[in-house]
Amino acid sequence: MDWCAPAACTLDPAAQPERMAEWDALFATTARSVRPVEGGVCVDLAPAPGRAPVVADLADREAQCCRFLAFGLTVTSSTLLLAVTTDDEHAEVVAALSRRARSLVGSDR
Repeated sequence: MDWCAPAACTLDPAAQPERMAEWDALFATTARSVRPVEGGVCVDLAPAPGRAPVVADLADREAQCCRFLAFGLTVTSSTLLLAVTTDDEHAEVVAALSRRARSLVGSDR
């Protein structure tokens, strides 16, 4: 679990690997690119019918246990952008998430 911050996350530690697997699957199957943004990272996900609610649900669940992360989702007919930002104290968590997402871009396509 290279980008999880167990000390700052309230998710049951036994559930953390499953959550990480959800993020990995999302990145591997839908991520087109990853780029830095002010205070975090933006992941360009391939849009598809029904995908935005799935991404929003995953981001919402993550925000509930990792309150130091902020998620923004931009949805258009051709765009699905997921921004993940945080404060300076947790910047390494988002940097690790960015590295993980980059390593998985297109890996399952």
